[in-house]
Amino acid sequence: MKEEMPQFNLFDDTREDHVMCAFFDFFGWVSSNMGVFLTVAMTVDRSLAIQFPLKAPTLCTVKRAQYVTGGLFLLEVLKDGHLAFTSRVVPIEETAELCEVDKSFNEVYEDFYDNYWPYINNISLIISFVVIIIGNIIITMHVKRSEDSKDIGEGSKTQSAKGSSKSRQLSVMLIIDSASVIICTLPFSMYVMLHQSFQLFDDSPEERGKQSLVFAITFYLLYVNRCANFFLYCLSGARFRNTLKEILCRKPQQFNDSTIRVKNTRGNVSSASSVFTTEGQKGGNVCTSPANPPV
Repeated sequence: MKEEMPQFNLFDDTREDHVMCAFFDFFGWVSSNMGVFLTVAMTVDRSLAIQFPLKAPTLCTVKRAQYVTGGLFLLEVLKDGHLAFTSRVVPIEETAELCEVDKSFNEVYEDFYDNYWPYINNISLIISFVVIIIGNIIITMHVKRSEDSKDIGEGSKTQSAKGSSKSRQLSVMLIIDSASVIICTLPFSMYVMLHQSFQLFDDSPEERGKQSLVFAITFYLLYVNRCANFFLYCLSGARFRNTLKEILCRKPQQFNDSTIRVKNTRGNVSSASSVFTTEGQKGGNVCTSPANPPV
């Protein structure tokens, strides 16, 4: 008699690891949405600097950016924090996914999760997409005007010309990042909202297969967006590439044979003829040449 092989299930060793699912769901939703919200904040910041250049030093400050970032993070934690307490590993008969949200313990929470939370999440994302699109229209118009007027004083390397070039690079990087956010994030938001509202797929095996396929494609686009940012910055930003090159190719500093500053017995500092230099500066190595500050 043929002996039946035991069935292997990838999730068997994690059936009681609910903390893992709580972390996955909470961190996944918060980090994904924070990426969109930070892009919104950067787009608004850049648009304000373009539209109101004289007020930009007071409107677009580091402290204000810190407050906005902290406020967006707290808002996102309040919106998605419930997932840290309700996410559980799926029952043993489920193999299509690892985690689910347990709504059975409370009817009020079940109503909130099924009928309110998807709309709160998706409406906030749709508003974010609209702001990103409007902001990028403003930025694109500015870049076009800048390109049209670039021939004025062309060939002169004044400080204003260099500043204008850096401004264009920053604007182009932000436009590309914004386009990536919309292309990779909007499909999943639309899928969740439409599926919750209209039940796009029924319970037949064929329809469930279609649902799994659509979910997988739109869901993993979120990961593509996060992974693609580094390469998009490298392709679109010379300042980013230069700074990255400086970080990766930096050589340890070496002291030369010249006199260095030393303290005498009274604690005073004696004069010195020179300080240390690097080998890259002596040999003109491209990796240690001065680079622009990071974007």
